[in-house]
Amino acid sequence: MLAEKASLAVLIIGLFFYYDSGTHLLAVQIPLGILAVIYFAMAYTSNSFVDINIDDLDNEEDIDDFTDEEIEQLPETRFLFSSHILPRVLLLATGISVAGYLALLTFPENDAYRKLIFVGGGTILVGLSVLAYELLKGFKDIKLLQPILFRAVPVALFDLYLLFSLLK
Repeated sequence: MLAEKASLAVLIIGLFFYYDSGTHLLAVQIPLGILAVIYFAMAYTSNSFVDINIDDLDNEEDIDDFTDEEIEQLPETRFLFSSHILPRVLLLATGISVAGYLALLTFPENDAYRKLIFVGGGTILVGLSVLAYELLKGFKDIKLLQPILFRAVPVALFDLYLLFSLLK
């Protein structure tokens, strides 16, 4: 996504200027706000992250003929949570954490940023744990989730760093 790449580039440049001169905090705050909005918006896209293909069934009446155990064994429905719900939860949690970074830079005297970072990072870690469990159970579409994981995992690691450094 072009807006995400541009925001990341401006954020890196803004961080360089901020740590070099101690000014230009706005050059860090604006890209963080844009990234938070982008991650929220990505979670609400109508695109499926993993393709589900139930065209192998002859018609809609065939679905009613299956028992619950047979439906659960279908590869299309077995990992529905991991392929559709979990990516959206991870993107929402990533947006919450990035909003927490913005709150930390904007209002450092207010403790609201700790709540945002804790909720976002905790949700990402729980989501990654569920994904690890699903991988052990046979989920094979991890390559399609890589773009989301490339966003969520670094944010979760930075959340852990911030939470442990701020608790001292």
